[in-house]
Amino acid sequence: MMSRFLVVLVMTPQILLHNLFHRLIKMELIALLIFDECHHAQAQSSHPYAEIMKVYKTNATKASSYIWYDSISIVRKGRANPEILSKCINSLEFLLDAKVYSVEDTGELERYVASPNVKCYYYGPPGITVLKI
Repeated sequence: MMSRFLVVLVMTPQILLHNLFHRLIKMELIALLIFDECHHAQAQSSHPYAEIMKVYKTNATKASSYIWYDSISIVRKGRANPEILSKCINSLEFLLDAKVYSVEDTGELERYVASPNVKCYYYGPPGITVLKI
């Protein structure tokens, strides 16, 4: 009987890409892949997320990975220009073979996402302390 075990690896996308390129890690052995800040994976980009997805697509018949994409920044970046937002979303959906979902009202999002309370403390110039021995 062959025993199976679970290995969890946490790394930057560049390190994963390097290991995939050198076949130290095989895409078909990855069960779950999580991309945080996935808005960097644009189709015309050479960002490591985009390159990882290109490797994934070339091994799609062998790979049985579940992929979780997470980003909140795309909404903020495209808020000023709907055309840029639309292009970013289309690029993400194409490259990631996924569907982008977002809230229509950011007020609704604010109710569920904690925002930090920022406090600034200002200090004067550092004093010079002389120790006598």
